[in-house]
Parts: sequence; structure tokens; C-alpha cells
Amino acid sequence: MGQWVDYRECCRTTAARDAAATFCPECGHPLFRCGAPGCGGLVTPLGHCPACVDLHLSLEKGAFLTARSGESLSVPFVLASGAGGRPLAIRSVLREGTNLARSAVPVPWEQLEPGRARPLAVEAGPFLQGGLHALRLTIVAAAAPGEIEETYAFAGEVAIDVEGPAPAAPAIDLGNARFGTGGMVYVNQERAAVARRRAADAVGARTEVRLERAERFELQEGCRGYQPLGARVPRTVAFAYAGFPGADRPPDGPLLQRPVIRCGRNGRAPAAGPAAADANDLCLRIYDPASGELDREASGGISRRAFDLALANDRLHVRAAGRQGLSLNGERVEAGDARAVGHGESVEVAAGRGRTLGLLFTFKVTAGLVTQIRIEKAS
Repeated sequence: MGQWVDYRECCRTTAARDAAATFCPECGHPLFRCGAPGCGGLVTPLGHCPACVDLHLSLEKGAFLTARSGESLSVPFVLASGAGGRPLAIRSVLREGTNLARSAVPVPWEQLEPGRARPLAVEAGPFLQGGLHALRLTIVAAAAPGEIEETYAFAGEVAIDVEGPAPAAPAIDLGNARFGTGGMVYVNQERAAVARRRAADAVGARTEVRLERAERFELQEGCRGYQPLGARVPRTVAFAYAGFPGADRPPDGPLLQRPVIRCGRNGRAPAAGPAAADANDLCLRIYDPASGELDREASGGISRRAFDLALANDRLHVRAAGRQGLSLNGERVEAGDARAVGHGESVEVAAGRGRTLGLLFTFKVTAGLVTQIRIEKAS
């Protein structure tokens, strides 16, 4: 596909009105859907579904973002999940900032249910010099909208105003005063001044901190995408099929309705009817290489639903669905388990008469994006 153009209002209206629509009838824009059961919301090529993953970060009421050089702060935050979202597992919270190396924030809880807000205290400092200091939080959260858990990183930042060192306390010379002895009286008004300043600077109400996806962090830390390739698989990736008869394969191109390719010996998905649930998108059958005839005995050994190919975490995954399982690069994958599939890797499923059917995956990468995934039938 060409350069991505964001959805228009007509696209969103069409998606809400017709759950089966794959293109907007007004502007022709393809409609990419969330893969979560019962959702079907629109998603961008590398974006998350805002309806399913709805994370919010706020400063708690009474928080203050001012300090004196040499001091430390405990900044009270609140993490919340939108009422309409899905349960989120908070995998980690990391802090970093001006003169502050990245480190983990202790989080005494893990699960964040929809509609719930939980407190989070973040220590910052000591601040060695005056000026504005950035405090950046990176929150790694996981959701399970489908069969494969999705992990995302979000980052938000606040600024802390740090004053320079406190001035020396003024001294009053009372040497000529009649106290019986000469002396010096030190007047220290700094503590009272700090208390007044912080009371004035305290956040008057819970204040939201803008969160943005931390895509570079996700790739570098292996949360999403293929770290060795330095690339991610967007929803707009085009699939190409080689070695399959035309009736056994879907058309080349991106996955519009859902980010899954169902694979097995069953026939291809009918347009409608109760049989649609048992049908596949990609048929796995073995044919005689000389005559081109279907080898029914060998094909009969393949599971009706052998596995699914699913886009998740900006990677391609294979999820074993048949009782026989499968092998990925020679390593067994049990039924129900999922593994990421990379460039040049292969999947094999058992067939009848001791035969196997294999698929070879080849990626085309352009500017950090996997633009094409070629699936070649190797038997």
C-alpha cells in the first residue's frame, strides 16, 4: 500500500454502521479493525486500539513540582484505565530524566481493571543544580484482546522547577546590645518560605499527564517488532502466497477484516452460514507434483484447523490449533502455544503417510517496516 492517510469521519461512520465493511464506500479508504472479539474498532498501521487499551496518567492533587538544589521529591501519580477498556497488566514503570539514569519504579500492584485508578509514588532527585528538570515515566502495559497478549509502552513527562542553593541566613550583630554578653542572632526564614512556596505551588486538582506511545523503546527493548531486523510489521503489510492453487489461497494483499489467517485442510471460508466458523483462509493440502491431483491420503493427515497466523506485537505469530501441534524451525510448538515467526523461518505440520507440509516465510523490509510477507508452500 502507499503512504498511510488517516481515517476520515466517513470511514468511522462506516465502521460503526457496518461491522463487515472493509472499505469506506465514500472515500475508498481501507478499514483495518481491532482483532479483539466484539470490538472491531478502527486501528492505524502501528497503532493500538484506543477502545481496548485506554491508559491514563495523572498527577495527584497536592503534588508539587518545585524543589531546592540538593533536595529530592516524592511525586504522587495516578494510573487509571478507561471504563470501556480491557484489563491491563502493568509489566513495569521506568523513570529517567535530567541527571537521572533510567531505573525501575517499585510498583506494589500489577493489574489495572477497567475504570480503576491506582496510586503510584515516584522518587526524583536529589537535584544537583537549579533549573527545569524533566521527569519521564515509561509504562509497559499488556492486554489480552485476543489469543496473543499485546504489549505496549507509553511515555509521559513532567517538569520540575529546581531553585539554586538557599542563600545564607542573615546575621544581626547585637554586639552593643545590653544582653549581658555580646552575641550573634541568626534569623532563618527559609523553612517557612519553602513551606509557603510549596503550598502555593501544589497541584490544586488531579491533573492528567499526556501519554504517547514509545515506539522506539518498544523496538529497542524487544516489546514489539523484530529487534534484530530493526523492523516492525504494520497492519498494512501485504501477504503474498506462492505454491498454492488459486482455490486454496486468499488474494494477495493486506488483512483487512481481522489480523489472522486461519490455516488447515478444511476448505476456504464461505461467504456466510454456519460452516464459516470451521472454514480456513489458507488451505493446507498436498498435491501430486506430477499430475497435480489432490493426494487425499496425505492431505487427510493434516488437521482441519492446523494453526493460525496472527499479527500481534508488530510481529507475525504462528499459533498451533491442531492437536498434533507443529514445528517452527524444527522446534515443536504444542497446541494452543504461539511463537513469533521471522524472516527466513519455516513452519511444518504433519500430514498422512509420514509426510509433512512446510511453509517458508520471507520478509521484505523497507525503512524499518515489513512491507511484504511471502508465504511459500514447500511441499
